Amino acid sequence: MEIKYQILIFVVALSFGSAFSQSCFRCASISWSDQELDLPTSELGYPSCDDGNLQVVDCSSQGGCLKIDYSFEFNVALVGSVTSETVFRDCGANLNVCESATEDQLNTQRGLINSMLPAGVEFVSGSGNACFCTGNFCNGAPGLSISITALLASLLVSYIVIKW
Repeated sequence: MEIKYQILIFVVALSFGSAFSQSCFRCASISWSDQELDLPTSELGYPSCDDGNLQVVDCSSQGGCLKIDYSFEFNVALVGSVTSETVFRDCGANLNVCESATEDQLNTQRGLINSMLPAGVEFVSGSGNACFCTGNFCNGAPGLSISITALLASLLVSYIVIKW
């Protein structure tokens, strides 16, 4: 019975140790549907999100991560319709919230958006999400993830069940 308490204390100690750091991915990518166009891509000083070699940064001072995914459609003079996919990941606020911008919401801002674009490029439509989260690497690609605390707790429960 004494070994069970030692394992429990070990699991609790690990969970407190992991609570002080906030690790996030850092990258930026802008891709265009028409690759022949000479349009800006990821010139922000961030590694590309498409490389699979995402940069890991310590965001403990901010307390959270940020992930932005947007899709925009433009009408480009002499080319026609062009779509861009934008992904941005970095440190963010200590929040767990996602906000989406629907096509209707962006359309109400069409005049402002077009005022910021170069001549010959017109905003047509767009949509996307901006999310803040507080888990380690929570701004990565969607998928199944499990924390070390949950993993160790499940191993502890399995051990106890096997021993009884």
